Amino acid sequence: MLIWKGKNADQRLFWSRAHSDGSWRDQQQVRYFGTNKGGIGAASDGRMTARAAWRGADDDSRIWTAGWYGDGWSDQQTPVDAPRTEDRPALALHDGRTVMAWRGVGPDQTIWFSENLGPQRVAGGLASSTHGPALASYGGLLYMAWKGSGGDQGLYWTTYDGRTWAQPHPFPGGSTHGPALAASPQGLFLVWKGSGNDAGIWHAEYQNGRWSAQRPSPGGTSTGPSAAYVGNTVITAWKGVGTDARMWTCRNFREPQTAVANGAFGTSDTPAIVSTFVTEL
Repeated sequence: MLIWKGKNADQRLFWSRAHSDGSWRDQQQVRYFGTNKGGIGAASDGRMTARAAWRGADDDSRIWTAGWYGDGWSDQQTPVDAPRTEDRPALALHDGRTVMAWRGVGPDQTIWFSENLGPQRVAGGLASSTHGPALASYGGLLYMAWKGSGGDQGLYWTTYDGRTWAQPHPFPGGSTHGPALAASPQGLFLVWKGSGNDAGIWHAEYQNGRWSAQRPSPGGTSTGPSAAYVGNTVITAWKGVGTDARMWTCRNFREPQTAVANGAFGTSDTPAIVSTFVTEL
């Protein structure tokens, strides 16, 4: 399933699912929900349940969430404490709980988090970013990755054991936007847009306690990508470069990029990708 904001001034949210043959169903509006920046964060159980989170439309900086249960979307709601942000929140399912992380509102670039949409807490007090972070559950730990704050385009990562956050680690890569994380049975993958004028998409794999060298992936974007483990492969999704509002996907970081619905769907920000069936997105 893909979930995305409309193009340019269109603040509506849309969604669609792919058939097993790779074709896409007609786009549908996610009820009356809307956002004006940052794109969408989402997580799923890989079967029939997914949850999305986004910043409100216009001047509404509150975070809103809604669930998808196989036949439609629930009402939107604000989590406890009505947290606010200026970018895309991140969601992950970890140890039976829904975990959300986000950048603060206005000048507050602190990264906050909550469990089961409960009270907000600072994510260790050491993580801050101009953009939303990424979350993924892997090997019994919750992993978080983010771009630095202010003019810092460095990438960082840390883990959460259910009680405390570990000391952040720098990652040998950089980006102008928030990265994405995707966990598979084989390993954890970090995906990001390049730094500065580099519109390329890069990825690295975490196995046996260490990250691989960064490697280029097909495609390019002017926002951050998203990634998810679907079936037996990691799929990345992104908006095109500059005025290219088409959404693109790639399997396994190697197969040729494919325009979603032959370019019929468009966005001005990062789409969310989640697995909702074994054989479908």
